[in-house]
Amino acid sequence: MSLSNDLLDVKHGLETRIDPFIGYSWFPESDNLYLSHLHEIFYSFLFYTICYNVFAPKINKIVFGKYYTDLPEKKDKRDYDIHTVSMIQSAVSYAMLPFSLFVSKDLNVAIYYDHLCTMVSSLALGYFIWDITACVGHYDISGSAFIIHAIVSSYIAGVTLIPLFQPWIGAFLAFEASTPFVNVHWYVSQISAFAKRHGQKSPIPSWIGTANGLFLMLVFFAVRIVWGISATTKLYSQIYLARDLVPKIPTAIFLCVHITLNFLNIYWFSKMLAVAKGVLFGNKKDKQA
Repeated sequence: MSLSNDLLDVKHGLETRIDPFIGYSWFPESDNLYLSHLHEIFYSFLFYTICYNVFAPKINKIVFGKYYTDLPEKKDKRDYDIHTVSMIQSAVSYAMLPFSLFVSKDLNVAIYYDHLCTMVSSLALGYFIWDITACVGHYDISGSAFIIHAIVSSYIAGVTLIPLFQPWIGAFLAFEASTPFVNVHWYVSQISAFAKRHGQKSPIPSWIGTANGLFLMLVFFAVRIVWGISATTKLYSQIYLARDLVPKIPTAIFLCVHITLNFLNIYWFSKMLAVAKGVLFGNKKDKQA
């Protein structure tokens, strides 16, 4: 790596990849990305807070009808609301993906940054901070696993504002491509459970749940296993090449978190395979009986 060329890459990125919201910065003269993009983190957090308290309940009433409005427990409705905010965030992430996914992965991970990539990270960080507050505030719904996921995701988004690993922000967001399918699976299971409790047949055909489960497994495998492991392997090699430039402690924490997530992804996928195997072979055994 040539440091002079890397600095030219940074200069070119700052001149050509302009954040449309940077003009609203509360600290426009600051070289600290946390300060210069603090307004985006805050307004992102505020946006998802409003979505949770205002828009999600209205959307759920319209989309799910009695399966939402007739829930006896307020916490069950809140669970719906949290998943719907997650769906909104997925849509925002997909919209933001082109701004960061196609940035060259050969840029110096230790020093490269531009304000457009930083905007994407800031908006994601605002969501994950909201996610932490939602998980802590509704611990009886989320449990420790989702709190840990929110904290880890906040760290990964936040560390890019040092700046670090900015060429890989799009890859980090792409890892969440399976989230909508996870949410659809949750909606289907909740509606089916509601119908069963009331002695009714689920209004959702079984093939929809099966198709969604298949897409979930395919997307999860493609994005988190195949792409995830190959992409992070390249990222680790780039970190090694820039080892004299990257800050040691944030990078060490990042590597530990990322390695853990890769192992968790393999574990979660193995659980999906076990469930799918149980459904397929379980049905065959039932038919034979």
